[in-house]
Amino acid sequence: MNLALKSIASDVTWIGNIIENARHIRNFVQNHTNALTIYKEYTHLSLLKIADTRFASSFIMLKRLREVKTALGSMVISEYWSFWRKTDQIASKKVKDIILDDGWWEKVDLAIKIMEPIISLLRFADTDKPILGDVYEGWDSMIETMKTIVLANDYEGLEDGTSAESLWSTIKDILISRWDKNCTPLHCLAHSLNPRFYSHEWLNGGSESSHRVPPHMDGEISLGRKLAFRRLYPDRASLDEVEEGFVEFSTACGRFGAYDVIGDRGTKKPYAWWATHGATCPILQVLALRVLSQVTSSSSCERNWSTYGNLYSVKKSRLEQSRAETMVYVHSNLRLIYRQREEWTKGRTKMWDVFPDDMGLDNTVELALANMDLNDPVLEPVTFDDGDPLEGSSSTPAAADRGKGIATDDEEEGDEEGTDSSDELQLVDSGMEESDE
Repeated sequence: MNLALKSIASDVTWIGNIIENARHIRNFVQNHTNALTIYKEYTHLSLLKIADTRFASSFIMLKRLREVKTALGSMVISEYWSFWRKTDQIASKKVKDIILDDGWWEKVDLAIKIMEPIISLLRFADTDKPILGDVYEGWDSMIETMKTIVLANDYEGLEDGTSAESLWSTIKDILISRWDKNCTPLHCLAHSLNPRFYSHEWLNGGSESSHRVPPHMDGEISLGRKLAFRRLYPDRASLDEVEEGFVEFSTACGRFGAYDVIGDRGTKKPYAWWATHGATCPILQVLALRVLSQVTSSSSCERNWSTYGNLYSVKKSRLEQSRAETMVYVHSNLRLIYRQREEWTKGRTKMWDVFPDDMGLDNTVELALANMDLNDPVLEPVTFDDGDPLEGSSSTPAAADRGKGIATDDEEEGDEEGTDSSDELQLVDSGMEESDE
């Protein structure tokens, strides 16, 4: 999906130009202290930068520019905006012309509106929750939603003469091409084993233009499901057994024909439904639980690598492995605790992590803004015993500094003289014992 966004920005010229102009505005404001100072007088929201490792970062930046449109307008009409060096006058004039152009903002609104279905699906899939059974339906719904949005808008103001039909043809080819490369028999199998797509609520909940059919009546899905069955069950006896169970499941008869089994299809989650009603067909239940418990993205695991990269650097190369693992563990759990808060689900800070992965931990200003420590109300019920320090920690300040990778004065002197500081400490201790005797 992220590659589809990049392809759309590359193939649709006017969307690519909007992103380039937005990047120019953001870089100019962030790289010039005068512009950044004026900008901060009108808003407390910062301009989001584009990160190569983040999904849909360009369109998220466009949404932020749209939110601070008033502040940007006030910035360029400020009396202090004209005080620029000759080398910056051309760039500042370009920024001012873009911000004061109402036509450009209309294009920004249109681009955000068109790309919103992809971003919503991308945000839905970028999670550690088991949603493999919803991916196929998510793509179909996203394509239908984008088609409705694209064909419902007017593009007469675009200089390249783009029409709604030509724009949708370009976007559709990109989306279909990406889905054909990523759709596997496993996606079709997960979609077929999701009981929600056989419920009356889902079948009757579509729009008038799109007629929904259960997965076992869709040719493409059935072809992928049969291929997955053959790969998973090469022996004929097991294949016949699992197909017989699927027939009863898809048609709501036999072992899956009870009224409570049918009624729970549209209410229970897929994993819970199979755990509750699938015991009558063990071979199909085991397969469904294995498939429907899969996640669709590995980004949640990869974020731990980013966290460790922030902790372990050239400056902190002496950090003990046990302490680094503990710090990563604490960092990840603080993030999970923050996600239980109301700020995570609503408001301006919706879906914002307390510690971004690309935040350098050496920056104390950013750490102060994180606003999450052991004094947090969520952590009040947690108690810590001073007699049981964390693994890799010590009760002495010098030892604590060594655990953090900070060299103490004794260590620095020992390094300069070419002696081992720990051996010196042992000699001192033995000398004290002899004197006592």
